[in-house]
Amino acid sequence: MKMKLLLAFLSILLRLLPRLVDFNAIKKIKEKHVWVNQLLNILLIKPCDLDQPRPHHVVTFITPHEFQTMHGEISRHRELKRTESSEAKSKEKEASSQENNKMEPVEAKINSITQKEKNGSELCEQVKVDKMETSFLVAAKNGTLKILKKLHSTIHSCIHDTTSDGENVLLVAVKNRQPLVVEFLKNDLAEHQFDNLICGVDNQGNTALHLAAGAVNSKGKTWQIAGAAMQMTWDIKWYQYIKEMVPEHFVFRRNKCDRSAAEIFKETHKELLDESKEWMKDTSEACSIVAVLIAGACFMTASPVPVGTAEKSKLIFAGELAFDTFAMASLVGLCFSITALIMFLAILTSRKQAEDFRKRLPMKLLLGLSSLFVSIASMLVSFCSAHFYMLKDNYQHVLFPLYIATCLPVIFYAVVQFPLYFDLIRVMFKKVPQPSDKGDQL
Repeated sequence: MKMKLLLAFLSILLRLLPRLVDFNAIKKIKEKHVWVNQLLNILLIKPCDLDQPRPHHVVTFITPHEFQTMHGEISRHRELKRTESSEAKSKEKEASSQENNKMEPVEAKINSITQKEKNGSELCEQVKVDKMETSFLVAAKNGTLKILKKLHSTIHSCIHDTTSDGENVLLVAVKNRQPLVVEFLKNDLAEHQFDNLICGVDNQGNTALHLAAGAVNSKGKTWQIAGAAMQMTWDIKWYQYIKEMVPEHFVFRRNKCDRSAAEIFKETHKELLDESKEWMKDTSEACSIVAVLIAGACFMTASPVPVGTAEKSKLIFAGELAFDTFAMASLVGLCFSITALIMFLAILTSRKQAEDFRKRLPMKLLLGLSSLFVSIASMLVSFCSAHFYMLKDNYQHVLFPLYIATCLPVIFYAVVQFPLYFDLIRVMFKKVPQPSDKGDQL
């Protein structure tokens, strides 16, 4: 019976797997990776052509000959209207209206082209194009590590490229939060080359530590993780990671605006810190309510026994597997629910300063969620084992699927909470944050 149910469950899972996983999308992504490699090999045949000057003018969608032809037709049409006499107007009214209908689309097309040129010129003025930004620096900015490696192996001198702001490749990577690029430069370059890059400053006097702290507005580059608290944690880890690389005196070094890296970090993270506090408070309050309810339910079932007693105060079902499971599960659920409640109360009563989000608060939240999950599972196990004595005589054949059905709430809770749970684990035990965009890791 159990084997048949297991085979039925596996068959249903295999049928649902193509719907849950889009294999065509995975195939397209793989094809794109292959095409990118082929295109990269073609472009690197003449790598110096990649950094030709970029056009800054607005490209029109009409040739000069077509524009002159349309302009001549409009001029002739207007001249004809001016030279018409009052007598001929009445006779040629119908012909003139037909000609106007023909010329209106031409005028509308020219007006639309003129408007596009005007809008395009304004857009070009708003978008700042860095003429000094080479392909090597663009690859470092976007985190395309494969292009970066091939360009460096093809043109060794590209390591000295700088932007118009005086930022070298390492400063560009730190500014745009690209840890894979920083790791590549740290491990692949010679020690003196990396030291020259890490000691570099831009035109505003910002060091790598200033850029890691947020000297340049980088709100568009958020870490690849959900939740303000996790964003705050990885911002702190990114700052500490760069701090370990730079010379010690860079901590006290000030830029041209007379600000240190620590001052910049506090100023640029005020809003994120407030959001992190609010998220941590709301999550702890909601989970603490659930922990209190589970603790009350487990306490009510931990003291009484689900069956009567015999003489000499010995339990009737003492020593049986189901009864022992009930006793242990109810005790485990009570202990872990109280542990979860203590963790969430510790979060609510903590100071919630910026340094607390580096390790203390994520660890408390991780322990609280883990204890809460164990307490929910233990509560369901204790309830199922207690009802075993009520159903084992008449419904013995349906107990196994019934217990599976009762475990569905725990499964649903796990599916919903596991993304947050895994994010907390990554935040706690990963030293270097992940890149901002998965698509840039080609």
